[in-house]
Amino acid sequence: MYTGLATPTAAVIAGAIANDAIVLGASDTRAFRFDDWWIISADSDWLNAPCKCFAPPTEAFRRVLAFPEIGVNSMRHEILATAFATSVVSLSPTDRIVVSGDVPDDDPVWGQMTASNVMRAVALRMVA
Repeated sequence: MYTGLATPTAAVIAGAIANDAIVLGASDTRAFRFDDWWIISADSDWLNAPCKCFAPPTEAFRRVLAFPEIGVNSMRHEILATAFATSVVSLSPTDRIVVSGDVPDDDPVWGQMTASNVMRAVALRMVA
């Protein structure tokens, strides 16, 4: 229902979040795998980007948010990460958030989420 015809896999969810980032102004967006993580990073902080239905960054992970920039009855896709993944984290130059799961400060995923031009990264881990 929330991913169109696709099964809600980590790849589908990561792709949808990357698309949301592009719609919200990111021009350099990347989705890649690192071990059992899927990481989405962008050159702009799409969770803080101006949009028609703005909410604080963590709110996108907590409830379904309308996303009229894509179309009528559309929604932001970060909530799918929370709903289907075992762990979700987010990182920007100003915040480091464990949305769900148990992800220690020394987990290697944090290092994979940083790059010189990354203004926001989200990582999700799903059990097959």
